[in-house]
Amino acid sequence: MLICDRFVFIHMHKTAGTWLNEILKASAPTDWNLYEVDGGEPDSHQAYESIPESHRHLPRLALVRNPYDWYVSMYSMWRNRYLTGVTGGSEEVRTPFGHPESEWDVGERAWGPLLVGAPGGPAGFQGAIQRGAFFPPNLAAAPFTDVLAELTGDEPTYYGYFESLVPDLCEFFDAIGVELPIEIVSAFSTRAPVNVSRRPRDWRPFYDDTTRGLVEHYDRKTLDVFDYTFEGLRHA
Repeated sequence: MLICDRFVFIHMHKTAGTWLNEILKASAPTDWNLYEVDGGEPDSHQAYESIPESHRHLPRLALVRNPYDWYVSMYSMWRNRYLTGVTGGSEEVRTPFGHPESEWDVGERAWGPLLVGAPGGPAGFQGAIQRGAFFPPNLAAAPFTDVLAELTGDEPTYYGYFESLVPDLCEFFDAIGVELPIEIVSAFSTRAPVNVSRRPRDWRPFYDDTTRGLVEHYDRKTLDVFDYTFEGLRHA
């Protein structure tokens, strides 16, 4: 989470948040008084409760992504981290997101190791889900919907779309009356993505009818609120 005198940025996983974090930390004017709330872990994902009382009145920004795309990206990232051992230890793997243990954290302890033996590509993605990854038994809310709600709560928040990232960011800063320095504007157009998953960009081939139906059922609220479909954005 980034906090400054102009706004608060709440970082949702795998939505280009690290990219935006790096740009803002590198180029924010000093009079913004920007700093990171990381819970002791840089680039961690702190929820809205971590916003100091002195800054709770400020506009809030978060980023969202098509849940169908997001699950494939998360699967690819965590499979790679389990296989390469870059997670930093079993405890970090067990609770990777840094927020208080949620229903998904409990399930993730069970499905996380499944990724080690899963092949890459659609077969591995579908097989891992069939064995309980992402959607463990008795799940009340899907990971994407659950984690987004934990991070942002019911507080008014501007949501920028991963799929239209730069225009949405510019719209947000314009709406709150913040003039961006040229360094940030330039970086929006030139800075390369970070933490990119090693997988094809099209998420659709990763799904079969069963896995597609799970996302449609459990993430229905998110799909409706943000106008997402299996094919992409309705309003794109």
